[in-house]
Amino acid sequence: MTTEQATAVPPTERGRRTREAIVDAAAGLMEARGIGATGVGDVLRVSGTGKSQLYHYFRGKRDLVLAVIDRQLEKVLAAQPALGDPPGDAPGDEVRAWAASIYELHRDGGGPFACPLGVLSGQVDDDPVWREHQAAAFAQWEERIAVLLRRGQRDGGVDPSRDAGEMAVAVLAALQGGLMLARVHRDLHVLATALGAAVDHVRPRAAWGRRRAARHVGVRGRTGTGSTEDRNPSRAKEPRVADNIYRKTEVVGTSAESVDEAIRGAVRRTSETLRQVSWFEVKEIRGHVENGEVGHFQVTLDIGFALEDTKP
Repeated sequence: MTTEQATAVPPTERGRRTREAIVDAAAGLMEARGIGATGVGDVLRVSGTGKSQLYHYFRGKRDLVLAVIDRQLEKVLAAQPALGDPPGDAPGDEVRAWAASIYELHRDGGGPFACPLGVLSGQVDDDPVWREHQAAAFAQWEERIAVLLRRGQRDGGVDPSRDAGEMAVAVLAALQGGLMLARVHRDLHVLATALGAAVDHVRPRAAWGRRRAARHVGVRGRTGTGSTEDRNPSRAKEPRVADNIYRKTEVVGTSAESVDEAIRGAVRRTSETLRQVSWFEVKEIRGHVENGEVGHFQVTLDIGFALEDTKP
């Protein structure tokens, strides 16, 4: 059995539709249940196809898993158009825009979600064919990221002295780890922190000193390790260190939904009463428990704001 046999495309439109229905059903089941808990009978039932049709395109479950890995890679890359052709404007912000698009995908869709490809990784170890195919899929993803980083090196936004391929491995590892921990903690700030670290990791070395000096400028998140620019790189401007004088005030945000909403609510409300709110730092997180469940979250923050210049 070869990978080509598992990924061959039927010559007819009807055949392609049937094969896609089988692969889509298998991918959904394996992503939700796991490879081991998904049988051929389950796939036939969900896809509405017959056994003869499945075995016409696949020799068995091993072939089917290979096709699912391919489908999951397609799904991942389709959700990251920034890894495709370069945009026509602001090429220096491509890496930041890519990271922001991933964060927004999870934020706007009600995430954090598991990675469709990464969720299979721990399940393919026992079969060397599956494992090699999974590794090859991640290698394709890494290469897409490396191409993005090489464009950034030419545009000056990515460190030109380092190997783009190695940086791509680090960036993808940060993303996978961030997704896993964000799922465990049900906290998008974890993903935001990982993406911010990935963006910082590829920046030119000369920018690191400036970045450290600018840590207190810009809206800071739960961990206090970076600005919202790090977590949502779609914002166009870098934080700048200005010759301002700042004051800070302590506020407490609450939410029945999440720590994230408690922070956002506190920042929004403070911005309604104070001008030039510039940053925040989480000091304490606590909550109320009702019937063994979290009833609400309470977050104490220092919120900084710039004093207005009174000079004429």
